[in-house]
Amino acid sequence: MKEFRAIAVQVKCNARDYMTFENFRRKTASLFERIKSLVRKDAPNLVVFPEDYGTPLVIASEKVNVENFRTLKEAMEKTI
Repeated sequence: MKEFRAIAVQVKCNARDYMTFENFRRKTASLFERIKSLVRKDAPNLVVFPEDYGTPLVIASEKVNVENFRTLKEAMEKTI
């Protein structure tokens, strides 16, 4: 088996990170920027996000004012 580096990303997000697809893109880009120093040049890299990291994007596809919710969970429950 070929050697590779696995980088697990722990994510803390808020509802604003999912309010638009652009916000989500910026959040994800910032996470990749933070792990850049962990990336190996001499072997493949596998970056692992939590399995439900993208799930709240359903908020971005709806007309939801996230200011009305205290938590991401509350916004998701009211949206779907």
